[in-house]
Amino acid sequence: GDTIPSTADYTDFGNTLATGGLVTRTFTISNSGNTNLNLTGTPNITLTTGTHFSISVQPGISAIGGGSTATFQITFDPSAAGNFQDTVNIINNDADETPYTFAISGTGTVTVLSIGKSAQAVPNISAVNYHSLITYTVIITNSGNGDADGLLLTDTLQNSSIDFARFVSPPTPDNAGESGDII
Repeated sequence: GDTIPSTADYTDFGNTLATGGLVTRTFTISNSGNTNLNLTGTPNITLTTGTHFSISVQPGISAIGGGSTATFQITFDPSAAGNFQDTVNIINNDADETPYTFAISGTGTVTVLSIGKSAQAVPNISAVNYHSLITYTVIITNSGNGDADGLLLTDTLQNSSIDFARFVSPPTPDNAGESGDII
């Protein structure tokens, strides 16, 4: 098997949020021989630790005919931030490839948002003429290592007679370490 997880073969599950993030991958066992490949482990597929990864779907069969395939699924569900690895074990009747093993990895991420303001003074809204432009900058910074996808920004106006417009640039602090301004 493969001892180095890679995004090219989907054994590196990438980044997902430590709270509520799930990544599920489907893997295929292919029998290129002429006789049955029997999966003899109980259960058929196991993980060495099973801490942040789980076998979410076992193969539907334990005897894979010659020229046939069977699939199984692994889910990455990190319970904390960090880099995690595990080993997939497939015990079988192929004398030179049992157990067949390969490494998997994934990174649990967290989103840590902080809200600040620019150094400019807050204008006196009641002293501003109708249709005057007031600019006030609020800075949202993601200091975590997870994306802040789906961030919803809202405000409440104290005086509904004020003509107020919002512009966001960029739309959200989407990537870790980036900031977005609400003007």
